[in-house]
Formats: sequence, C-alpha cells, structure tokens
Amino acid sequence: MSAGFLLGAFITLFVIVDAFGNIALFQSLLHGAVHRDKLRLITLSTAIALVTLLVFTFAGPAIFQFFGVK
Repeated sequence: MSAGFLLGAFITLFVIVDAFGNIALFQSLLHGAVHRDKLRLITLSTAIALVTLLVFTFAGPAIFQFFGVK
C-alpha cells in the first residue's frame, strides 16, 4: 500500500469517526465518574472500535463475496 492510500484511508476514517465531535458525548456520559472509571471506559471503547475495524478489514471481502457484491 502506498503512503497516499494510507493517508487517504486515515483521513476518511477520522472524518467518519468524528473524534472531536465525540468529545462532548464522552464528557457528558462520564460526568461525575472517577478518573479510573473514565480511563477504563475510554480504553474499552477504543478496544471495541479497533476490534470491529480489524474484523471488517480482514473479513470484509468475504462478507462482500457472501452477499454477491463485486
């Protein structure tokens, strides 16, 4: 993969995820929680997002093939 493709993929995912827009959501959901719980929930959320991304990255072609998408 070229550096241009990877940069384009990163920018696309960054826009889709809307990291800056989700800051307010996390702050409102975690208001009043202790620091340790905040870190645990943020880490768990990030891990779930990473696993989901990796599953669809590697299984995506098989899923498309299963549904007949070319």
